[in-house]
Amino acid sequence: VQTCALPILRHWKNKMAIVESIPERNQSPSVQNAVINYCCRADKTSPNEHTVFVSGVNCVPDLAQQSFFATQKLYGHKSGTPRFYQYIQSFHPNEKVSPDTVHEIGLELAKAFGKREVIVATHIDREHIHNHFVVNSYDIETGKKLHSNKFFLAGLREKSDEICVKYGLSVLKKYDPRKKSIRPNSKEYRAALGGNSWKIKTCI
Repeated sequence: VQTCALPILRHWKNKMAIVESIPERNQSPSVQNAVINYCCRADKTSPNEHTVFVSGVNCVPDLAQQSFFATQKLYGHKSGTPRFYQYIQSFHPNEKVSPDTVHEIGLELAKAFGKREVIVATHIDREHIHNHFVVNSYDIETGKKLHSNKFFLAGLREKSDEICVKYGLSVLKKYDPRKKSIRPNSKEYRAALGGNSWKIKTCI
């Protein structure tokens, strides 16, 4: 049995990047806005008043909520379907990588989402630097929706590995989406990022 975040974090005895999705059941505009605001918080992304590790792909970060919502409205978003997705790319605390490089890697990985609005926010307030990606479900040119599943996640992880190798960083063993996966829910994963998850502490 192959698991995603929990056993992968156990492998953090070695150095590598982890890519995981954070599911959001509530897909209301207010929750979307809250997620964007959380990811872009200055106390998490800004080491000083002159530097902020937040970028927008196909959008302006300060106007991301309005931009996301306008695209969703344009393509007739249906209630009960995903407006947005959130992913995270975390780096081992002992990985010798700077916030600038992590942000560059995040911007390269954001290309995997195609012509969609994406917020890339690099959080530097924890021992492990990590990128948050908030992704609009809709392609801005065609309106085609992103279908986030284990196969898409496998492709995203593979792309992340390719980029990390290019930067001289270590990677995980290739992920097989056909094998059973046990994944944490969003609350558990956020607790893990804050160092407050007993489940993940038992795995490291």
